[in-house]
Amino acid sequence: FGDSGNDIESSSATALLGRVLREMGKYAEAETLLRQALARREKLLGETHDLTIANRFLLAKTLVPLGKYAEADAVLKRALDAQRQIGHRGSTEELRIINLLGLVQLQLGRHAEAEAMLKKALADTRDLDDAKGLHARGGTLYILARTLNAAKHFPEAEKYARESVALRERLGGTENAEVAKAQLVLGRALIGQNRL
Repeated sequence: FGDSGNDIESSSATALLGRVLREMGKYAEAETLLRQALARREKLLGETHDLTIANRFLLAKTLVPLGKYAEADAVLKRALDAQRQIGHRGSTEELRIINLLGLVQLQLGRHAEAEAMLKKALADTRDLDDAKGLHARGGTLYILARTLNAAKHFPEAEKYARESVALRERLGGTENAEVAKAQLVLGRALIGQNRL
């Protein structure tokens, strides 16, 4: 599509190739393509278009393994602002952005900011009852428990970790990686309380 003049298809092809490269672990190459696609989409579709927001989220997911947490933080905050401008507060899409932003803030050592944001997100999304929404909430509980562990608030971390384990078991059974991750965070909360 490069010489076709069809910028919409060109940006889609660029974003898809960036996504493939990200999945292959070629993060630096993916970052370059996702930035190109994002620039085109912002120009053609605007900041608040679903494709622009999705592109921004994918770019942030690519920056994280590169250790570019401050950049990922800024990219995700713009995506979250755009998502809220189009009236999707409390949606699964918003929660996915918040979850990744919470992980980024955890890496940046911003425990209080991450905790407040994640707790607000749980309150805003308590009515989500479809599978995608519940999976996202399970992630929020897990990230919040990790954040509270990092802040050494172990009893509260235990509470959220137990909720994450229960929800993830309900959604996918007891034998899956997401449950194991939540159990690991629960174990850390218990160790922090010397409940060996």
